[in-house]
Amino acid sequence: MHPLILVALLQAHPTVCYEVFVRSFYDSNGDGIGDLRGLTQKLDYIAGLGADCVWLMPVAESPSYHGYDVTDYYKIEPDYGTNEDFKTFVTAAHQHHIRVLVDLVLNHTSSEHPWFREALKDSTSPHRSWYRWAPAQNGVCANNWHKSPIRDECYFGLFWSGMPDLNYENPAVLEEMKRVARFWLDSMHVDGFRLDAVRHLYSRHPSSAARLRPLRAQHRPAVVHDRGSVG
Repeated sequence: MHPLILVALLQAHPTVCYEVFVRSFYDSNGDGIGDLRGLTQKLDYIAGLGADCVWLMPVAESPSYHGYDVTDYYKIEPDYGTNEDFKTFVTAAHQHHIRVLVDLVLNHTSSEHPWFREALKDSTSPHRSWYRWAPAQNGVCANNWHKSPIRDECYFGLFWSGMPDLNYENPAVLEEMKRVARFWLDSMHVDGFRLDAVRHLYSRHPSSAARLRPLRAQHRPAVVHDRGSVG
């Protein structure tokens, strides 16, 4: 199990967590893409393996096959189904005594996310400061910085140009990601998260760790027996 999974649920009893990449798992409608309805149909199989936890790689809307560049944190990837399909899956998983963890991508968004597209186009946009920008030097960007297609500037993206990093020095970013986490806990009924690439938020800027503590604190008290964070 990945060390950054939210695993206070492990406090109660030993857990076997089965990782699923939904796209390649089970196709329920013959379109060649695994989906949530197919995953729901296979819960008997997963339970039969002795798993009492399922960890899903990203399931939010994304333009890529892997899903780690999110365009809408509040919507299931259409290839996988709908928000209602996800809720049906979680309900069925809980009936099988299987808890559900999802990858939560906090470090960056997709370059196709409306926040970034707005910030890229308009330097006065409210979302401009949700990302990190710097002037290009003779038309060149430093390592991990990427050239804007619109003006002579660069934006920071640790992984690649399609994943611009969020700027947690802006309190509005933290507040929004707290809302995202609460949405998945309260509206989608997941039991916890794997926090993807979160170590970069701690190592890149010392103040990021302090800014993220409220995110952890907000969700631990009410769910101490089944949700929490490690790392």
